[in-house]
Amino acid sequence: MFRFTMILRYLFVLILVIGFLVWHLMPKEQVVVGSPYKTLPVDGVGTLVGTAEELSASASRNDQVKVLGVENINVVASPALAGDDIIDVSALPQNVAHDVPFVTQAPEGQWSDPRFQDACEEASILMAYQWVGGDKELGNKDATAALEEIFKVQVPLFGADVIDTSVKDTGFLMKEFFGYEAALTENVTKEQIMQHLAQQRLVITPTDGKKLKNKFFSGDGPERHMTVVVGYDQKKSEFIVNDPGTRRGKNYRYDMDLFMDAIRDYPTGNKESITEDKKLMLVIT
Repeated sequence: MFRFTMILRYLFVLILVIGFLVWHLMPKEQVVVGSPYKTLPVDGVGTLVGTAEELSASASRNDQVKVLGVENINVVASPALAGDDIIDVSALPQNVAHDVPFVTQAPEGQWSDPRFQDACEEASILMAYQWVGGDKELGNKDATAALEEIFKVQVPLFGADVIDTSVKDTGFLMKEFFGYEAALTENVTKEQIMQHLAQQRLVITPTDGKKLKNKFFSGDGPERHMTVVVGYDQKKSEFIVNDPGTRRGKNYRYDMDLFMDAIRDYPTGNKESITEDKKLMLVIT
């Protein structure tokens, strides 16, 4: 009887060891540029305007998309965000800072190239998706190559002359290129952004770059500019932002009130007139 019991114990241990080895040696999934990565459900705060799935209905592109070898991308729609919640920021962590790979919109200093001069939207979704996939920061050449691939997809979506994309169309571009579903929300507040960041999310915001007063911008800064908010510091009342408009833009700090004042959407096109002051954002999980 004792011998039989010992044999059973040895078999049990052997099964555990084999199971651990099988799990450990299984190939891990890799998320690469252009892969059909799906979002996790989004809940929390904000007023949902639409998801990329809904945005596709207004686009002129065929539903059959192929980006870097990926066809017929399916995405998961995000549920609506509750807009009336009262957010107690004192209950949030004092500091949040997500480690997000940084990409400047002109990785190799191509500021004379019109495509890269206004590539803040493309750089923003690239940074956000690199974070979603847990990818390492791209080198300058690889970042340039990735942005150029996004340019190729953008032209049939919006036209060859378009250099600016609204936050809504930026979300649609992200869906078409990466197969990633972002939540588009309106009536953005400082507290909403902070709560999203505290809940392990990123926020992409359209801004009036002139109001950001970034000392590293050329001239007064761009009137139409997209950024990725990656954290906050409550004590200093600052948002931590990956700003693609300068090579010094990684984890750049903006005063919260200044940044909130600068948030403002702009129309898709080529320096189109801005007639509305809408505060919108894309939420990335």
